[in-house]
Amino acid sequence: YLARSFSFGINYGDLYASIGPTAKYAPYVYYGTRRMAPNKYMDRIAKHAQPDINRHFQQANEQIVREIAKI
Repeated sequence: YLARSFSFGINYGDLYASIGPTAKYAPYVYYGTRRMAPNKYMDRIAKHAQPDINRHFQQANEQIVREIAKI
């Protein structure tokens, strides 16, 4: 359920975007409890996704520069 609960949000006002789990117990898994060790799954996800994120930013930057060059 935790893996399927991921959702994203985007605001254009201040260019805010986020992605994360919506399962109510997600923080307990991530941070752990007295009885359960932390599972830093978000860190592993972010590290794995970093190349794709960088590629998307680079593409967006190139498109912005092309559009500015037309002016």
